Amino acid sequence: MTPRVTACSLATGRRSPAPQAVPTSPFTRIHVSAVIGIVSLALAGAAAPAVGDSEEPYLAGDGLMASFAGATFIGSNWAEYYAPDGEVIGKVRYLGILRDFTGRWVVKLDQVCFEYELSEFNTCSKFRRVGDHMRHFGPDGKPKSDGESRRVPGNRLEEFR
Repeated sequence: MTPRVTACSLATGRRSPAPQAVPTSPFTRIHVSAVIGIVSLALAGAAAPAVGDSEEPYLAGDGLMASFAGATFIGSNWAEYYAPDGEVIGKVRYLGILRDFTGRWVVKLDQVCFEYELSEFNTCSKFRRVGDHMRHFGPDGKPKSDGESRRVPGNRLEEFR
């Protein structure tokens, strides 16, 4: 057996023995190929977007306006009613306390822009709609934190507790 030089052997001053050949049969090669194929298919399936995910187009124009005007969006710790006149009436749960807030919404360049009493929360967002669920994205297309909500028609803020 001929010793070989590796990074580990350089550090320790010892040489590692050369690796031994592993006997293979046609069955072993077929088995390994099948395993690689199954793993490749599984990884390809894992990388595919779920139905209603990124392949859904962003809402635009009249579709965007219709999704907002006169509807309530209910998120995990917030709810907002979007009045047809552009008023936002909302509730947020922060540190276990439910608070009311108001603001304005307007559609600009296929995004909805929000202005609130506290300007640090002003933002514009893109949206995708899948059934009664809305997915919220920044202008850069990245999903927003807490960026999913349920859309219900009318002012349904009372459903958020």
